[in-house]
Amino acid sequence: MKLLWHRALALQTLLASSLLIHSCGEQLPTRIVPASPLTISDVFISQGTGENGIQVTVSASVRNDFDETFDGVVAVTGELHIWWPRRPDVEAHIPLAFTDQIRLAPGGKYRVEQVWLLTTDDGRDVLDLLVFSAADIHFGVVYAQPETFVASLRMTVFHETGLLSTGPREFTLQGWRVISDNDL
Repeated sequence: MKLLWHRALALQTLLASSLLIHSCGEQLPTRIVPASPLTISDVFISQGTGENGIQVTVSASVRNDFDETFDGVVAVTGELHIWWPRRPDVEAHIPLAFTDQIRLAPGGKYRVEQVWLLTTDDGRDVLDLLVFSAADIHFGVVYAQPETFVASLRMTVFHETGLLSTGPREFTLQGWRVISDNDL
């Protein structure tokens, strides 16, 4: 009797699982993951002043172009590279490294900012390399001739999505300083 009961139970289990497995003959669509689900967009380069004097801020948005959400604590790493095309010996590599909790829904954006304090890789102050004009003095401030610089940004946000990059992008740097005897 016990043997018949176990066989009946096994047969019912087999029949139920067979119905579940074969209940739908339709295949799920193939999951397509784009080569680069995250992109850098909306890059802005601005000049202003801060606690340390004149500075350049590079701001970029990382946009999720994938149809799934990216979520987690990430260690954002990368580098902002700035150089002066007219003087190839003048360049700066500013490391980008911080940790943050990021949740990027499809179409969502995450803003990254990096500041350059006008110091080159070899420790020079870019303001000392600009050409100031005694003819351009206003309210005790002397202004330098505007110069074109170039910036590029490379970073990894989620290791699974790989390296993101943008640039090169040109921007104009306008130096200024309080007038001194050397400027007259």
